[in-house]
Amino acid sequence: MNENNFTEEIKDEEIKFIADRMLGKLVKWLRILGFDTTYPSFDDDLSLILTARQESRILLTRNANLIKRRNIC
Repeated sequence: MNENNFTEEIKDEEIKFIADRMLGKLVKWLRILGFDTTYPSFDDDLSLILTARQESRILLTRNANLIKRRNIC
């Protein structure tokens, strides 16, 4: 696969993110670059996990405890 096909393949897929409250600057840059990025006001780990699953979003976090809990739902 050449680089152009790879880029087209990524564009065809809708990549969506949800970020925890520790990643405000990253969220800003992802949005500037055109990525669909949610930055919810709640800090509840379970709510972040559930929202990520319900909306098919990639969860971005620096919270090690949140990463460990990702498979609970």
